[in-house]
Amino acid sequence: MITILLNDFKKAINSGLGSAIMELKESKDNKMYEDAILYASLNNTCYDPYCEDERCDYLYNAIKLIGNTNFFEDKIIEKFFKSTSFWTIKQLSGILCLFGKEGSKKSIDALKDKFNEYLIDLSQKRINPNDEIIIKYAEILTIRLCEFYKMKYLLKYAENIGQIIKENNGKVLFSYDDLLNYSYEKFGESIVLNTLKKKAEKSDNIKNFLDKILLDEINRKKSLESKDNLKITYHTLINLSETSNDDYLRTLSAKASMSYKDIEILQAADRFKTEKNPKTIYALLIFFIFIDYPYNITDILNKYETSNDEAFKSICLEALSRYKDKRLHDIAIENLRNNFLVRESLGLLIKNFNNDYSYILDVVENYKENPKYDFHSLVLQIIKIFQNRKCKNAFDILSFTYRKNKCSCCRTYLIEIMCKNEIITDEILEECLNDSSEETRTIIESYKKALH
Repeated sequence: MITILLNDFKKAINSGLGSAIMELKESKDNKMYEDAILYASLNNTCYDPYCEDERCDYLYNAIKLIGNTNFFEDKIIEKFFKSTSFWTIKQLSGILCLFGKEGSKKSIDALKDKFNEYLIDLSQKRINPNDEIIIKYAEILTIRLCEFYKMKYLLKYAENIGQIIKENNGKVLFSYDDLLNYSYEKFGESIVLNTLKKKAEKSDNIKNFLDKILLDEINRKKSLESKDNLKITYHTLINLSETSNDDYLRTLSAKASMSYKDIEILQAADRFKTEKNPKTIYALLIFFIFIDYPYNITDILNKYETSNDEAFKSICLEALSRYKDKRLHDIAIENLRNNFLVRESLGLLIKNFNNDYSYILDVVENYKENPKYDFHSLVLQIIKIFQNRKCKNAFDILSFTYRKNKCSCCRTYLIEIMCKNEIITDEILEECLNDSSEETRTIIESYKKALH
């Protein structure tokens, strides 16, 4: 029985939603979904692969529910040898690892062959050794192969990387965090380090690798200490305001806000009151996104109301989102009505929400009409609005954003809010038990357990 349209299924499988898995379990004819599952398997469709869980288990489950596993395995191996995308290779190798765990020799052989291919590329210097990408490919395949051969491929990797380190006098700009974290967790940190030390007695290359690990750890600690001791003043922000972009100024402002003294905050605020240079005012406003403005917020409101620069008004609203004030609530609602500075206006409601459910629902349902905002940025604000308040009337908003947003991390937060307010439906509960996110599944399992 078909319960969702093919186009909806494609969106669901690409977003990692449990509804796609449920459909495969319930449908009597899964053939129509084969292309959609193949696409999701051959292409990493995560919204943010840096933050989201790997979807290998989720996709492998979908493949098994389709039933044509040999076809999928062959296609994945074919793409695996052609791909040059790290996130795609990571996903493909993860799925092949699962095939291998269920007894497929050709999947394990594919992992080994591709690993050896990368090592040949490195040894023959087909790449710049300071270009991290091929080395990261080899690193992820080392992790996969350790599932079958324990530390054999870790040592093989270390031997080859140690040779590169030697040939470049240690000036190789890559890290091994993923591999080391995995190895320490799987085998134990002391066992890994002791094994490397033992092998280093007979192998200069492994010794180079081990020395680099230890040196990197020392340098990392020194770097953290140096950053902790770095003093940034509001003068730093002002001096950089002419040449630096928003992201850099935000990073510096966040750092500055952790070490500022009261007298310096007052000096920055006094400068803000009297300053005429728009770029300087803008830089100081960015600072007050991260720390309370010490005077009346009317100063910021006046600048907001008298400016015609949308980027400047946007920063004003971000700075004002720190405060609870009826004027801010009214500005937010007016902006939402007019589809203006939507993300920032939702930010004002984080502390000024007043049962404004209908305004928020209208905004998220019509988000496509405002191309300035990606839906994800709106979802992040909605999470902040409802995360720490009772909101039993927010189900329509939360369920809509749950289904429409592509980020599984945000989906986890939305589900958590629904569970805390006991407004989650049985349908969503069942979907979430099949979600691609392990954290989402854990939250739902805990919620169901608490109910009983």
